[in-house]
Amino acid sequence: MQRFRMVTQRAILATATFVALHPPPARAQCEVQKLTAAGSEQGDSFGAGVAVSGDWAVVGAPGAGFLSRGIAYVYRRHGVTWVEEAHFSPPEIHSNSNFGSTVAIMGDVAAVGDTEPGPFVGGEPVRIYRRTDSGTPDDPGDDTWFEQAELLPSDPGLSSAYGAAISIDGERIIIGDPLAGPSPAGAVFIFRRDENDTPNDPTDDTWVEEAKLASPAESPFSNFGNAVALNGALLLVGNLNEECGDGPGCGAAYVYRRDDNDTPSDPDDDNWILEAKLTPRQQFFAQSFGSSVDIADGIAIVGAASQGFYPGAVYVFEQIDGNWVETNKLLASDGDVVDRFGESIWLGESLIMVGAPKLDDHGAAYLFRKIDDAWVEEVKFLATDPAMGDDFGETISVSGQWGLGSVPGDEDGGDGEPACTCGSA
Repeated sequence: MQRFRMVTQRAILATATFVALHPPPARAQCEVQKLTAAGSEQGDSFGAGVAVSGDWAVVGAPGAGFLSRGIAYVYRRHGVTWVEEAHFSPPEIHSNSNFGSTVAIMGDVAAVGDTEPGPFVGGEPVRIYRRTDSGTPDDPGDDTWFEQAELLPSDPGLSSAYGAAISIDGERIIIGDPLAGPSPAGAVFIFRRDENDTPNDPTDDTWVEEAKLASPAESPFSNFGNAVALNGALLLVGNLNEECGDGPGCGAAYVYRRDDNDTPSDPDDDNWILEAKLTPRQQFFAQSFGSSVDIADGIAIVGAASQGFYPGAVYVFEQIDGNWVETNKLLASDGDVVDRFGESIWLGESLIMVGAPKLDDHGAAYLFRKIDDAWVEEVKFLATDPAMGDDFGETISVSGQWGLGSVPGDEDGGDGEPACTCGSA
């Protein structure tokens, strides 16, 4: 999870596009830089996965490259301009993989998922890449990236959805597999980085599987692990198809807390404990509560993008006297039942951003700000050249003053299909 405070009135609208936001309109007016990959083609799906951390961003294009195996592109910020610095591709020679369908980045660690079936039992690994400063920490221009690890679960099944959701925070990576298990009901895998007593040498770091969290729900195909968010000792997991009394597809989300067993310097005996199950006060068939999740100390947000029966919503939970309590429900001011509002979300300090990729057939993102005890819709972001099928806001990521929002269906980005970067105040 990337969770950073947004501190200035600047934004990026990406197909890949960068934006300057001028306050305080209800609709953002932005100057835009589109991020595109050189030589991109129709069907690359550039922007299917996006993530930003500090001055670095990763954009996935699962249909790009040789035999459409997929490519993940790395960008670095130069002032107010983002420039392609590197790209990753899977080493295996097989067609129709989905490398880049999900991406995550935090600091000098990036992760790329591949959710299509491949030669590995249990699907493709999540690949970990590390950035080194080449001995010049003050000069990012000569930084290089190398593949550090391929993460697969210790008990792989037949699922091809391993890596459908990824979150990084500190020394841990969370990987969701919503089709894991015999039911299948889904599972979440937790990996921890071991520096092997050489903190200044990342080349010998290893990643160990710390825990596997199986779905607490008994219903098959409940999709536990379709969305994950890690923040320190707190983990939030979506389960968007869990059944309720009203039928299937109601959804739920689960809060886990890491217990260090009073040995904070020894992570080997840490345990992950289920702390709470989150559901909205009113549950409905096909609500898809758990479509997206994010969490911070004392607050959790859960998207319910709906399956076309009700307007999408984002639910806010706060920890009060040790209990997680629903305190707010966010709706778009101009929402409709088909907008998929809540498909993607981000939680900052007194800020929430929500993607609605089907709004008016091209998509949008909304920024809410907490004022007293209420969450107020402050800005609505649109791509500067919206077109049918853009799906702007299908995924979003925010770091500092920069936001990154995907437009995987955009066909107007130069050589081919770009991703759109959307920023916020």
